[in-house]
Amino acid sequence: MVMKITIGYAGAVLLFLSANLSGDVLTRSKPSYETVQIGDQTWMTKNLDIGTFRNGDLIPQAKSNEEWERAGRAQSPAWCYYKNDTAIGKKYGRMYNWYALTDPRGVVPEGWHLPVLDEWIAFEKLVDGKPDGFLFQCSLKQGKAGFCGLPGGYRSKDGNFTGIEEFTYLSGGTAEEILDSDKNKQTMIWGRGLHAVQRSHMRCGLRKDFGLYVRCIKDK
Repeated sequence: MVMKITIGYAGAVLLFLSANLSGDVLTRSKPSYETVQIGDQTWMTKNLDIGTFRNGDLIPQAKSNEEWERAGRAQSPAWCYYKNDTAIGKKYGRMYNWYALTDPRGVVPEGWHLPVLDEWIAFEKLVDGKPDGFLFQCSLKQGKAGFCGLPGGYRSKDGNFTGIEEFTYLSGGTAEEILDSDKNKQTMIWGRGLHAVQRSHMRCGLRKDFGLYVRCIKDK
């Protein structure tokens, strides 16, 4: 289940096409990331697409619904492409559960981290009310490299895929106990949702066993 709190509306469609960061053992040793400066924050312009921990261990891939659900129940690391389609993965990147992102072996490249709640809030204040939504544009001919949010959907705790080309959920680095929509206590991730049709970005309470995309922010 997902809690959504609408924060505001950008002035233009937030979601544009871009390539995605792909990673393996080789790119771990020689990283090169496209970035965008938003206020005093430096963000990667592409979703994370890395299949190994920092020490070279493979992150387990969960293809079937049963594998994904089992990883969530066991609180074990897992990643997937949307509908297990590598072509889709090249466009949108990989989705990870919380247990992969917080594994002590590390998934996020050194010098970067998952954006915590305060960083997401600061980001929202910077992008709200921009008349041309330029922070989200990817057009090189305009001379602007933007955040480039992509509507890649997400994966539910049961392993079902939904939302591609409509919305996406991005993970965050803050998790805390909150009340879900049924008034039950859940430890949720404070992430962000981007919606193509509504042209909105939302603060979302997301389950740890969801498959979520990752956008990294640089350490200061």
